[in-house]
Amino acid sequence: MYVKEGIVNDIDPQLTGWFGRKQPFAFDPHLVDFPAGASRFETGTPAIPAVYAANAGMQLITNLDMKCVKQHIEGLVEYVVCKLKEQEEVIFRLPDNGRHGGVISIVDTAPALMADYMWKHKIIVSPRGGVVRLSFHYFNDFSEIDEFCVLLKKYREK
Repeated sequence: MYVKEGIVNDIDPQLTGWFGRKQPFAFDPHLVDFPAGASRFETGTPAIPAVYAANAGMQLITNLDMKCVKQHIEGLVEYVVCKLKEQEEVIFRLPDNGRHGGVISIVDTAPALMADYMWKHKIIVSPRGGVVRLSFHYFNDFSEIDEFCVLLKKYREK
């Protein structure tokens, strides 16, 4: 990180950790005492397991053609939107401006209940406010969408 000389002590860090304290080994969670100098921007011990997970994830996608991945995800999104419209589901979706990602949200009055139902059938969705979010990536396929839509129809019928 670079901070312009002369103002390093005038800026409070937006992200901080125990290394960015005057007495880091005091472990006082109630005291925020930034030291003078650049050490005030230090965070703390990195989450080593997260680093290993990130490295493994990067290795999985390193050899992928990102244009193909984008096209695949776009195809999945268009397919699920079509299937959901056939089932008369209400989709909360950003306008189609060519910048849409692999996330679709279905409007629901009890998103947590739908998420629990799907979880019991080994499909992971995310309840978010008044919607249930579906997220797609390169490892997903059309059969998973078909399976989800069948379960969604059963869920709605109960």
